[in-house]
Amino acid sequence: MKEKYLLTIKNAMLFHFTSSEIQDTLEELNSHFESAHNEGRPDTEIIKEYGSPVTFVKKLLKETGKGSIKRNMLVIIKKLLLATCTLAAFLSFAFLPPDTASYIFVACSSVIIWFLAGNNCLLDIIGNTRQKKDIFIKSQLFIFILFILLQVLSYIIIPGIADKGYATSLGKIITIIIYSVSVVLFISAILFLKKMLDGNIYMFFTVIQSISIINSLFLYAAFLKNLETTDNMEFIFTPYLACIPVLFIYCVYIMIKERGKKIGRTN
Repeated sequence: MKEKYLLTIKNAMLFHFTSSEIQDTLEELNSHFESAHNEGRPDTEIIKEYGSPVTFVKKLLKETGKGSIKRNMLVIIKKLLLATCTLAAFLSFAFLPPDTASYIFVACSSVIIWFLAGNNCLLDIIGNTRQKKDIFIKSQLFIFILFILLQVLSYIIIPGIADKGYATSLGKIITIIIYSVSVVLFISAILFLKKMLDGNIYMFFTVIQSISIINSLFLYAAFLKNLETTDNMEFIFTPYLACIPVLFIYCVYIMIKERGKKIGRTN
């Protein structure tokens, strides 16, 4: 109940407060919950004291007023960044080559989804249980195995079949497979996103990986459609490979933040 309450407050604060303010608020609320637990008081009692998440955030906005100029500027910059990333993600397909547009889409999507995940505000607040870790590991295995299978299919199996003279009939079958896998991945990405919004922030990585493979599949479909000859028809899922360095940056950021929190606690 505490986790759900904190997550809802985080979501209600996203567009009105800076990341540091959200994190400070969540940490303060979390400490109150922990103190109440030590006193034997239930979560429902604390939640009743603060009111519903919407009421709490409205009260917080009223108490802080319009805030400082610096705070307002940071909130405006955050909104502009999200708007810019959203526009860039979709408009890039209209003005840039498909490959380049796919890389931009993956990078911009990572910023948007990281924002929805809470900008690292939930680390050290929402419990990182064994169940959440197991879900994350299974999802990583699912994505990795799928990527390997698709890469083997596109780089070895399909060219091999095409060399035997089945390229014409193979085209329709491949297209069906591509779009079927894309639908499955899209549904999986939504489920992963829900897990992320429910507090498993590490599912952020799996969501971006799913998006990158979907991008790869659409590029693959376009590649086969415009293929003039079956020679050199091997295809590499470059958007997925491009998402790896993007995710590495976020991974390093999380590790630094977690290390800083541990050092802060020991001091």
